[in-house]
Amino acid sequence: MYKKIPIIPLAVIAVVVAAITAAQALIIDWLPPASTEQAERTFGLLWFLFWMSAVFFVIVTSILIYAILNPKRAPAVPYEGARDNAFWRNIFLTLVPPLALIFLVLGSIIAGIATVNQAGAIGAAGAMVMAGYRLGEKRRDTYYPAFLAIAGIALIAFALNTFPMNLKAAHSNSDWVGIGIGVLGSVMVITAICWSGLRIYRFEQTLNNVMLETAKTTSLVFIILLGAAMLTAAFRAF
Repeated sequence: MYKKIPIIPLAVIAVVVAAITAAQALIIDWLPPASTEQAERTFGLLWFLFWMSAVFFVIVTSILIYAILNPKRAPAVPYEGARDNAFWRNIFLTLVPPLALIFLVLGSIIAGIATVNQAGAIGAAGAMVMAGYRLGEKRRDTYYPAFLAIAGIALIAFALNTFPMNLKAAHSNSDWVGIGIGVLGSVMVITAICWSGLRIYRFEQTLNNVMLETAKTTSLVFIILLGAAMLTAAFRAF
């Protein structure tokens, strides 16, 4: 027998996502702009987030009301098996790491901690680590690269918050200890990324296919930009 998973919790999660988007708009509204140009960009981003969250909220609410009024038109997702610890662990490993990676990438851009290129590099590295334990058969060392990366990031965060981490101004033993901890954490993260990349490369040439599709998409974007620049130059010539 199939056990039905109700659609209402899924819709509630979607509503929470819309509320978080609206909260981001409110946070941006509360932040004081540093200049007129920044104020204009903040106002445009504010309205974009507001309307995006409003449209998303209306769509999800409409679907939820329709599903409640017509349950036969929105059947539950069939699921075989018990909702035991393995079930919830699978849900946790499926949802939490990608959401955390999205939060890190977008949050670092919005907070001004990293540029778009740096945030993209963070996303690529995190996706490679996640793919390293998602692909292939489950073994005893499946999650070792992910744990190694988390431990390395924790060491780097500890070193940044505890020590000056300035190589040119390092004179005391405490300064060199902090730099050593940061180097150790960096080596651990790099090792985890390389380990995961090697796994992806060996598993059905996944890394080759991903790099090929990425190169195609990047070339397409650059061709569009070059074509737009040529079209703009042609209009300006007249």
